[in-house]
Amino acid sequence: MVQFDSLNTKRNRTTIYMEDTIPFFANKREFDSLLFNEDKEWYEPFEDSIFFENGEVIRIKSSGDCGASFSGEYLMEEEVDIKAKIKLSLDKK
Repeated sequence: MVQFDSLNTKRNRTTIYMEDTIPFFANKREFDSLLFNEDKEWYEPFEDSIFFENGEVIRIKSSGDCGASFSGEYLMEEEVDIKAKIKLSLDKK
């Protein structure tokens, strides 16, 4: 498992589950810390569950979408982003 955090006005966390170096599931959460501080009862994080097959993104389930399927281009962007994070993590070792 590899986990990435980035902090700015929003707090983002990506957790990637892998077998060897091949991803099979990733979870991305975005916490808007400014909004959270304003209204703790209303706040809910935005979350994506990203499913892989043979190292390629096959499906994304998002808490912020209307149920329409994502374009192939968007799936590829997410795949490239996650693989870049894996490479960055492996390069640090």
